[in-house]
Amino acid sequence: MKTAEAIGWIGTILIVLAYFLISYNFLISENLIYQTMNLLGASALFYTAFKKHSASIATLQFIWGIIAVVALFRIIL
Repeated sequence: MKTAEAIGWIGTILIVLAYFLISYNFLISENLIYQTMNLLGASALFYTAFKKHSASIATLQFIWGIIAVVALFRIIL
């Protein structure tokens, strides 16, 4: 398995796990762990999409990451 693919799988696991945890009320959206999982997952998937020249997926993950960064700032401040 190539590095980009492994990073992509890590990102996928993080985003799916974050979605599971919030969907079943283990976390709330105003939680640092939840938003950090989203940011790291989106960053990993952005990297993989960029390496594979998939503009639509890269754009989605970039936007997902920006949303997570804004949410993290709102939580911290």
